[in-house]
Amino acid sequence: MANVSRIFLALMKEKATTKSGRSAFQKILNYLLFQDFTTPDFISGYASLSESFIENNKTAKSTEEVLNSKLIDIFKIQLLNLNYEDRGEIIDTLLDDKNSYDVLLFLFTMEIEKHFKNKPDNIQAKFLKMLLYYQSDNQLNTLILIYFRLYFVDLFESKFSKSFQISEKEYESILKIYTTKKIQFE
Repeated sequence: MANVSRIFLALMKEKATTKSGRSAFQKILNYLLFQDFTTPDFISGYASLSESFIENNKTAKSTEEVLNSKLIDIFKIQLLNLNYEDRGEIIDTLLDDKNSYDVLLFLFTMEIEKHFKNKPDNIQAKFLKMLLYYQSDNQLNTLILIYFRLYFVDLFESKFSKSFQISEKEYESILKIYTTKKIQFE
């Protein structure tokens, strides 16, 4: 099993040299902010935020409410609309983030143990296979949705200089955060 993991990770790291600078994460960030995968034109230095983001970013709304009501549905749409290369970038990023990988593998293992009396062999290989199905066949799974929910949850706590718009400078700052961050599990 350890050999399978090492070979798989070596192949993924070799492939990672052709990554596009985490453009998949930028597309998702853009969709959350503007309901469009593309980066907006910052005419006059500002771009309008989407009504959905504004509604979910109100101080009266709790983060938990946002997560439970809309975020998963938004991610389902976004993640299924990404192309093969973007999905590969997501899997590469997840595999490079050991903390996230370990937590998701643990959740996967717990789910397997809950459904099967006899724990199957090679749980890690089954987990990796499930991740690859997302890239190859666009088969979205709950663990990838959990990863993205945790990855972007604090975006909805962001405050900008204008409540209905984001400046180009604020966007660049947010973009830098969400194309380099790793999830912190507590």
